[in-house]
Amino acid sequence: MQLILQAVGIKKQYGARTVLAFEKLQVYEGDKIGVVGLNGAGKSTLMGILSGDIAPDEGTVVRNCNVGYIRQFDETDPTLSGGGNTKRRIAQETAVEDSILFADEPTANLDQDGVDWVRAKLTEAKTVLLISHNRDLLDDICTAVIEIKDSGLIFYTGNYSDYEAASKLKAQQLAQKHAEIVRKKEQLLDAVRTKERKVARQRQKKKAQQKKNPSEARLGGAKRAASMKQQEKEAKVLKARIEKLGEVQGPRRQPKFRMDFSLTDPPKNKTVISGEDISFAYGKKVIFDGAALAVPGGAKIALTGRNGSGKTTLLRMIHARDPQLTIAPKLRMGYLFQGLENLDGDKTVLENCLAVSVQDRASAYSILAGLLFTGDDFEKKASVLSGGERIRLSLAMLIASDCNGLMLDEPTNYLDIRSIEAVRDMIKEYPGTVIVVSHDSRFLRETVTSVLRVDGGKIHI
Repeated sequence: MQLILQAVGIKKQYGARTVLAFEKLQVYEGDKIGVVGLNGAGKSTLMGILSGDIAPDEGTVVRNCNVGYIRQFDETDPTLSGGGNTKRRIAQETAVEDSILFADEPTANLDQDGVDWVRAKLTEAKTVLLISHNRDLLDDICTAVIEIKDSGLIFYTGNYSDYEAASKLKAQQLAQKHAEIVRKKEQLLDAVRTKERKVARQRQKKKAQQKKNPSEARLGGAKRAASMKQQEKEAKVLKARIEKLGEVQGPRRQPKFRMDFSLTDPPKNKTVISGEDISFAYGKKVIFDGAALAVPGGAKIALTGRNGSGKTTLLRMIHARDPQLTIAPKLRMGYLFQGLENLDGDKTVLENCLAVSVQDRASAYSILAGLLFTGDDFEKKASVLSGGERIRLSLAMLIASDCNGLMLDEPTNYLDIRSIEAVRDMIKEYPGTVIVVSHDSRFLRETVTSVLRVDGGKIHI
């Protein structure tokens, strides 16, 4: 295999923060590598450095090939849709001969047909580095995965599922090692406490004897002192063994969120949204023509269909309580959509959530924690949050509010995979009705219980 790219001794900082620091990365012709990591871990920075878009602070990159680059936020043609622009760029870049293709979220803004088209193009490309939150795409394309963690690179062979299995095994082994060290430390600490108790008892006995019979105390003093000294020495050895065991961080457990759903006064209706002969058009463009709809209370529903088929239109009609729809009087559907501006930039994460919450403070904390906000994040101003953090905070606010149902329009856009999994788990645990629009097929498979497909002016179950 021909080595076509090599990066050595790379370091990149933004201010005081080291984003990337690794010794070596090699890419051979035919490699198809997925790049994964949390939002802000440095995925796009790595892609920029390898492609030549970004200069590293230290280290060198040698390329023995042409470069094609599909950027996450690229120049757009005003005459094309977001999906159309993406497809245009992919067609251009995959046409470059003898190249390595860098693809940063290439399925953003694409419907399922568009995702399938991208999958085919990436399959045809000889060498690919791919950043994507679409786990099915990573499974289908990649033969290796690089995880960016704590500014370093961790290499895995296989596709995303192989990486996920290896990562889970590593986490299990770490958990076992942590449990073993905790158990060993407890044993040693028990032994130390036993020694210390013996020394304490001997001291008390010595004091008591000195009071009662000083001459007898003197006779046994040397023997007692030697015993105490031996016990203290053994305790010191045990403490040294405890220190040698060191600290191993335990497994990070995803906190379970809790809420009192009764505070939202949820509807008891068997069907919460329904309609017959629903019609809607934008001018001459017909979106719905005699469509029917029925949404059971508490259902987890995927709303699917091609771009422009009417998915977002239907969500807006529900949100506006369109008179063609029969909606349970108590149903209040919180609406999360791209470009939603419901955050106060001057307030912190916690203040934003508490401002709309009907839950108690502890529940609001647990909802935020369930969506991966940590103690430090609670004090961040909303104005400094990333796109992914804004989506997670907006969702937390809807769940904590008096809404008793959720409509989520592409909630996984801008989220890293761990965040997607946190949102998935939150939706599965949420007691109310949920309607989700997403082109992430695995996310839907793991989340919903039924599917409504919008097609040809109708709504099919």
